[in-house]
Amino acid sequence: MTVLGFWFQRDYAAKADEAYRQGELQKAAELYLRADRHEQAADVFAELGETEKAVDAYLAAPLPLKAAEFLDRMGDHRGAITHYEKAGAYRQAAEAAVKARQLERAGRNFEKASMYRRAAESFAEVGLHEPALRAWELEIQQLRQRDDASSPAIQHEVLEIEMLRAEVLENLGRFGQAAEILRRHGVGTALRSARLFLRDKRFAEAAEAFLEANRAQEALDAVEQAAESFTIWRGVRPDTKALIAQLAR
Repeated sequence: MTVLGFWFQRDYAAKADEAYRQGELQKAAELYLRADRHEQAADVFAELGETEKAVDAYLAAPLPLKAAEFLDRMGDHRGAITHYEKAGAYRQAAEAAVKARQLERAGRNFEKASMYRRAAESFAEVGLHEPALRAWELEIQQLRQRDDASSPAIQHEVLEIEMLRAEVLENLGRFGQAAEILRRHGVGTALRSARLFLRDKRFAEAAEAFLEANRAQEALDAVEQAAESFTIWRGVRPDTKALIAQLAR
């Protein structure tokens, strides 16, 4: 900047301050722009309710976070999201996306903010099950890395999330994985796990779970189905009675 330019800027800034004191807000905002005082210009435009000019001035500052916060306050949540993202303010971007009902975008921003539970809830609400599962897994990892990971409260929270994961997996038709979670945590009845394993054609695990549920006949049926499958692949039919006796032990 030349010396002359510097003095012109100082002159514009002084005139802008004076105009503001006199209540001439429009004139003050324009003078602040000419003085390259973009943030002050934006604040005055915001005071005047001139949204577009205020945002342009904040971005020229450059202050994308202030632009986003201003749009958010004005109720333009959709417009605020991009500027929050540019500012790296992912939590605020996610919250604005929730208000704008852009839940997939909210989920992505919650993930970037390491707020995995909120990410999973956002994805699940719009039926994005795979991203929801990923976010739940990341939330569990985060909980297990905490200093108080062994506390009853955290263990309960992990269990709660695992049950949500099992429900999502079942809805996706990944019955065996859902059953594994239920058995690993000893939650729900063995009968439910058995039926999930059976739907996944994991007959041996289904049989074991049926036996745990005192459903010997259903366990035998599962073993028979396993035998049919084995016969198709190997051409030899195993002794199912011996196998059920072994499972019963």
